Amino acid sequence: MVLYKNEPLTGHPCSRPMARECVATLPASYFSDPKVFNLELQAIWSREWIYACHENRLRMTSPLEMTLATFPISLCLSESGSVAGSLNALTGKPDSRRIHTHVLNGFVFVNFSDAPPPFESTHVGLADEFKSVEHVFTEAEFDFWGHLSLPGAFNWKVFSDNYNECYHCPTSHPQFSKVYKIPSYVVDAREGYFVHSVEERQEGGKAAAASNASVTELLLTESNESFPMEAKRLYDESYSALNQKIKEYAKANPPRARAKAHEGGLFVHVFPNVGINVFGDFVTTLRWNPASHEKTLLQLEVFVRKGVSEAEMLRFSNFLKWVEIEDYVLCEATQKNLALGVYQVGVLHPFRENGLVHSQAQIRKRLVEYVSQERELKEKVGKQRDSSTTLSEESGTLLN
Repeated sequence: MVLYKNEPLTGHPCSRPMARECVATLPASYFSDPKVFNLELQAIWSREWIYACHENRLRMTSPLEMTLATFPISLCLSESGSVAGSLNALTGKPDSRRIHTHVLNGFVFVNFSDAPPPFESTHVGLADEFKSVEHVFTEAEFDFWGHLSLPGAFNWKVFSDNYNECYHCPTSHPQFSKVYKIPSYVVDAREGYFVHSVEERQEGGKAAAASNASVTELLLTESNESFPMEAKRLYDESYSALNQKIKEYAKANPPRARAKAHEGGLFVHVFPNVGINVFGDFVTTLRWNPASHEKTLLQLEVFVRKGVSEAEMLRFSNFLKWVEIEDYVLCEATQKNLALGVYQVGVLHPFRENGLVHSQAQIRKRLVEYVSQERELKEKVGKQRDSSTTLSEESGTLLN
């Protein structure tokens, strides 16, 4: 059980306190055992509000079909402009194909449960975070640029853990560290989401701006970086397709003079599996979409402010590509170590890994609550369960 301090981490009214001391991580079995993944499908993915897409993408492709955490769904815009969703697999109930939707600043979330809690009650204060950047991000000022999907050989929680800390960024993200001041990085845990904040290096922004006129596409296969060649090819192929859309977009939408620079932004992870980032002239969503206990799809959406030049778009694409392949390679290596039994359990720094402390606590809590509810139901109806799998709340380990 995690013991927290009495005061919140930051001065924000929704901020949660950090742990009093180092906290044990989830055990390795949570990242490698298919039984845990099957429990998560019921305890987390069947109950949580999950990010699907942005309305700007639906306006271009409706209906839009996708698979979220193994659940195939369809989304469409009605004539009135509202979003409707359906589950593409019948479950035996007359109305089972309909799923609940919620739209926050154009970002569409879905929930597969019959009677989900209101989004506002499970994500207290998140709407205010988006309201605070309305001067930067207004839906009508942005166009959907494109999307890509990359298959990764790692558990979704491996990527989630990697996303929610920057403790190791100086070594794992050297390019990111050139743009941002890593010691200032803070992950503030809230109700159902995490707000990331970091100070930008002035010299990094100036260097990026100066390079706009001569920017060229980053080709990893032609670089001397030590990334695996298979990963280099995957990212080059995926981003080349995305960058082709840059040329098409720039040709159809010539850059125009803008009256002001759009500074500031928002970096937020909405539990369980999406990062929504407002960079000023660009907005991205990055979803780590679980396919199995050891397979995850990294799904990126990019939106661009109208009037941004082709050079600016390509520079931003190069930045995303570099940071993401660093994450990708690191996560695949981590999963291999988990499978080999190299890692069993570790400890988390209460401040530097505050995001992991809270996200892992939420995962453990939901699994334990689900198993407890199943046990109570079993006792009520007097039926034997098909599986003997249980969770120990004290240890957080899977027992067979």
